[in-house]
Amino acid sequence: MKKEGIHLPFGWDTMLTLIGGIALAVWGYATFVGKIADLEEKMEEANIQIEELVEKHIEDEGQRYQQMEEELSWYQKELNINPLNWGKRKKKK
Repeated sequence: MKKEGIHLPFGWDTMLTLIGGIALAVWGYATFVGKIADLEEKMEEANIQIEELVEKHIEDEGQRYQQMEEELSWYQKELNINPLNWGKRKKKK
């Protein structure tokens, strides 16, 4: 009696183990690639947010610097501590 069908040099249990291992490896690779893609997307969003915060900080710093210059000029004008200029101020009024 001749057997018909597929003849393997190993058993079906080994074949199922190999198929399961390959499927597990493919699933692991797909999961890994998905996580890497998510990380890249999150890094891009973080970089954009950092750029926006740096621009905002630079603008705020410029405004603060201008305000400090205005305050400094006011203090220099109003609180003149040079005794030689005290007479000049009274003459201007």
